[in-house]
Amino acid sequence: MAAPLTDPVSGVQDLIASWVRVKVTYVFARLGVADVLQPTGTAKTCKELASQLEAHEDSLYRVLRTAGQLGLVREEAGDNEADTDMYAVRGGRRFVLTPMGEVLKEDHPTQFKYFSMVWGLPAHADSQNKLFETVKTGQPGCKLAFGADHLFQLLDKDPMEHEVFNQGMTAHSNIQGKIIAASYDFSKCKKVVDVGGSKGTLVQLILDAHPGEC
Repeated sequence: MAAPLTDPVSGVQDLIASWVRVKVTYVFARLGVADVLQPTGTAKTCKELASQLEAHEDSLYRVLRTAGQLGLVREEAGDNEADTDMYAVRGGRRFVLTPMGEVLKEDHPTQFKYFSMVWGLPAHADSQNKLFETVKTGQPGCKLAFGADHLFQLLDKDPMEHEVFNQGMTAHSNIQGKIIAASYDFSKCKKVVDVGGSKGTLVQLILDAHPGEC
C-alpha cells in the first residue's frame, strides 16, 4: 500500500486524479482485457490486444499504460525498442496481467469485474457529472442528466446496465455481507429485510451465519 500523502498539494492532486482510476478500471473491465490476457503471466502486445478486443490500438495503449500505473497490468519492453518510429515501439510493447488485474476476469470468484464497472456506467457517471447542479437546485443528478426520477428508471431501460448493476451489487454484498453477518448479533432479530436487495445475497449470508436465529 502506498504511503499516505502528507503534502497538501499532492493530496489534492491525488483527489483530482481519482476519476481517471475509476474510468480506466471501468474500460479495462468492460473491454475484457483481463480475459484475453489470461492465464496470468502471458504477455501480449498492444497490437494483439487491440485486434482481439476490436479496439483502436493507440487509444488502447494509453489505457493500458494507465492500467499499468494502477497495478492491473505490467508493461514489458518489446523487441523493437531501438526503432525510431514511436508507434512501432508502442505496438511492440507487451503487457502482462497482474494478480490485481486478475480480479477483473469474467470467471473470477468474486465477480468484482461487475462491481468495478458499476461506477463507470452512464447511468451513474453522467448523473454524477450533474453534482454541481444538484447542489445548487436540489434536483437529482439522474433527473438533470436523463429526466429520470431515480436510478432504477434508467436501469430498467437498459438491460446491459441493469445486469451489470445487479451483478456488481451482488459481488459487493458477497464481501461486505460476510463482514456484516459476523459483526452483528442477529439473535435478537425476528425478521431481517434488505430493502432493494436484488438477488438477496446479503440476507442469505446473514441466514447462513445465524441459522435458526432470525
